[in-house]
Amino acid sequence: MAFKSSFDELIKDIKSISFSNNPSNGETAQPASSKPDNGVNMKSKFLETWNNFRYVKNMRSDPSFKKDSPLWLLGKCYHLKKPSLSSDTSENAGEPTQNNLTVILIHLKLFLVDFHSKLWFTYRKGFPTLNDTNLTSDTGWGCMLRTAQMMIAQSFIVHLLGRNWRWTPSRLSMEQSDIHRNIITWFLDEQNIRCPFSLHQLTEIECIALHLGILVCYLIAVLLHSKNAPLHLFLIKSLQTTGLSYRCKPGNWYGPNTAAYIMQDALECAKGKTELLNNIMVYIAQDSTVYIDDVIEMCEWKNTASDADLKTSTTSSNRSVIVLIPVRLGEATLNPIYIPCIQSMLTLDQSVGIMGGKPKHSLYFIGFQDEYLFYLDPHYCQQADHPAAFKNDLLQNYHCNSPRKTNISKMDPSCCLGFYCRDYKDFQSFVCEANKFLSPPKQKMSYPLCLIMKGSALDHFSLASTKSLLTNIYKSKSPKPDRKFRSMEEEFELL
Repeated sequence: MAFKSSFDELIKDIKSISFSNNPSNGETAQPASSKPDNGVNMKSKFLETWNNFRYVKNMRSDPSFKKDSPLWLLGKCYHLKKPSLSSDTSENAGEPTQNNLTVILIHLKLFLVDFHSKLWFTYRKGFPTLNDTNLTSDTGWGCMLRTAQMMIAQSFIVHLLGRNWRWTPSRLSMEQSDIHRNIITWFLDEQNIRCPFSLHQLTEIECIALHLGILVCYLIAVLLHSKNAPLHLFLIKSLQTTGLSYRCKPGNWYGPNTAAYIMQDALECAKGKTELLNNIMVYIAQDSTVYIDDVIEMCEWKNTASDADLKTSTTSSNRSVIVLIPVRLGEATLNPIYIPCIQSMLTLDQSVGIMGGKPKHSLYFIGFQDEYLFYLDPHYCQQADHPAAFKNDLLQNYHCNSPRKTNISKMDPSCCLGFYCRDYKDFQSFVCEANKFLSPPKQKMSYPLCLIMKGSALDHFSLASTKSLLTNIYKSKSPKPDRKFRSMEEEFELL
């Protein structure tokens, strides 16, 4: 029925596009000046229906799971195979038994409940017009921002409710229900102080790298041979946005690297307005490198910077951090040597998934089984909700029932890894475990997935970096390429 309904809706919209310029039933034709807007809206409506048609069509086949391989979901492992006992030496030991099937069903159910508990943000239509445009839908261009929203929202869930929290409405306490509802409200599409991560806020953010300030601070630091605050802290912050200059214009399509910086800025803007977010930071790995001292400085874990105190020291801050690592793992396609690294990263306790996708569209990867990645797909258009009229019966629209999967080899090489560390001890654990999986098998440290290094970005800021910075400044002032152009740096193709 859902498939037929989507198909009928598609045909209906095609007809409305064909005859939209012909006045009927006594209606007056629109003036010429409004035609471009009508065309944009009609195109958006067609894309909404087409995406929903494809989405529902793909739902007709339920995902299959292997019974002899574990399911991984953001650091949690669900074993579908019962460990064989030494006494199972009979001829039928290899055949499924009632006990084995029971274990498989239990673990599969636990996996599905965990998957269903993840927040799902999709295309929306019917929200207030975005800044300086007539857009009331993000269909066709907002999928990466939706993917970024899902990753950040999952980080907030872990931060405020814990990784073991599950969305089971009948069993939630009043406090848990309120937090869950509040997190979703933060992402509703309206220019509202209650919605700091709305599409309106994300497309309004403007971040201009302080190129000149970086160069001046670098020269001063060299002259003074000093890392004292506030100079050092300002320089670190500037380095994190080196070469980045963007204007988040509604209708533009973003890559994972840009989306990461947008979410970082949105979180900073939300602080002070949303008390629950005051103690969480976003760190973005510049050039795919995490500098340990910079994370410590950002989170004010001042008493733990010494290696000698790693196991015994206490922190001076209760700040948590979301570590985002934009990477490019190949040119046009994913380099297969990184497949084991990607899988291993999703097994870490701190993992909050991967902002990535397949060629032509963005997806939020959150788990895997063997060579297949599980993901949440934002390419389904729903009606926008508004904070003032948001009811509990709408919460189900922000959770997905059916996992989807794709072969990992089809993954786009440009992506962004996400990790949430609750405190310094958790960050230590992340550094220790992640370092085991950075290099592809048999590659040693020749082609690491990314780098996690001691020290600060300032320690590695050289004249070569300055030259690269000047190049970035020049590029930022050059005309932007056509949207159909596929950037080798980060961007996907427009759907």
